[in-house]
Amino acid sequence: MISYFPGLYPDELFYSVVSRYFVHIYPSYILAIEDLCKTKTSRIDMEFGLQSLNSDIKNFLEQVYGLKNILLHNTMFPQYAKFETVERRDLAAQVMLTGEGDIHSALIFPKNKSGSRYLRYCPLCFEKDRNEFGEAYWHRTHQIRGINVCGTHGCYLHDSNIEINSKSSPRLWVADDIVVDSSVNYASDKEIQFTDYVVKIIQSPIPRDQPQISDWLISKLEGTEYITARGKRKYVTKLHSDMQEYYKQFGLSGIEQQYQVVKLFTGANNNFLDICKLAFFLKIPIEELMNPKLPEKSQTERFNEKVEQLYKEGLGCHCIARKVGSCPSTALKANRIKEKAPHDYAVRKGIAKKNWNAMDVEMLPKVKELCEKIYTGGDDRPKRVTAFAITKAMSWPDKRLDYLPRCKELVQRYSMESMEEYWARECVFFYKILLEESTTITWRNLRDKTNLTRKNFERCKKYLSNYTDKVMAEMIRKLI
Repeated sequence: MISYFPGLYPDELFYSVVSRYFVHIYPSYILAIEDLCKTKTSRIDMEFGLQSLNSDIKNFLEQVYGLKNILLHNTMFPQYAKFETVERRDLAAQVMLTGEGDIHSALIFPKNKSGSRYLRYCPLCFEKDRNEFGEAYWHRTHQIRGINVCGTHGCYLHDSNIEINSKSSPRLWVADDIVVDSSVNYASDKEIQFTDYVVKIIQSPIPRDQPQISDWLISKLEGTEYITARGKRKYVTKLHSDMQEYYKQFGLSGIEQQYQVVKLFTGANNNFLDICKLAFFLKIPIEELMNPKLPEKSQTERFNEKVEQLYKEGLGCHCIARKVGSCPSTALKANRIKEKAPHDYAVRKGIAKKNWNAMDVEMLPKVKELCEKIYTGGDDRPKRVTAFAITKAMSWPDKRLDYLPRCKELVQRYSMESMEEYWARECVFFYKILLEESTTITWRNLRDKTNLTRKNFERCKKYLSNYTDKVMAEMIRKLI
């Protein structure tokens, strides 16, 4: 039963709170981990810190602070989830709050190309914290990737000697234990403005109904020199070049590669800092980025309507082009857009339109048989059923299942299986084989067959009962 837990300081990283709790209560790190975490081999993640806690600690934190409140305001979760889709964000939050599943499958983490990352601090903040609270602590906003300035004092942050790395030796480091570099160097006004912009975005609530961020970013290009008047073509090369020059003026780099800018507009890049850099460069108000909304009609739709109206008024294409800021051919084309006519398969001899419905019905039994074969393993080991595995085995094009709804639904039912459930199924499968082969079964025997780590064994334990009887499931749990 927890009788004491430190209060959360303003802008404190959750890892910092747990570290202070450890120093105040426990004589050793091992005793702290045994009391706080699910297993004694667990570690408190520096950026998040919630997923490895045991149920007693989580229940206490839920009652006192609210776990979701901690996740949103005292971890780095908003930096990675802010501009993700609702589905990805909800999945990531569930992994964090329950501790079940892999966070790296829910969120995308940028590669650290500049070398090792360390916990950072502002010497002026440390001094202020000690005067106000009697101790220093790790600030969340000092750990934002790519931000090197303190949002409160406008001076450059210092790296501590504590590396943010899951492979480094686990430890709970309190801010008061480090050797502080007290030198203060102030950043330029522009860099301070950019830091303030990013910090305010991190601290803002995440709206539930925000649109696809890529569509919203495209809409914010309207009226700039980086998109055509009709909104059909973007000048990404110029945009990337101008951003590089702009950020170089105050010692920052823009978005490193041009393809990363392209991916911002296709939905393949939801990197928090890249989006903030583009928004700051385009002078998008913070309030709009906090709660992005799409216009009722797209730039193209409004352009086409305006051109159509001008044609009705009797203007020619050259005059219209001058009014709407496009070339005459674009103005002419905009007034002649028609819905695409269905393809006439009789035009070219030998082309026969596929009857997808008939093919769907015909292929369903074959796909079902193949799914079962992959799932059970047949004479080999069981595998996960995925759309890729099915299309490859059937020698189909990548998108074929999109035209066969019955087959696709069947494959999706199988592919809903999580990695933890698949590992549990593997354990049961190979345990039965080992029972037939030998009277003595060890953890190492099962490890060699499944190739699972101890951590993965722990994660799949609770699913064992889904694939065998309770007696065998309990025997496997004791073994692993």
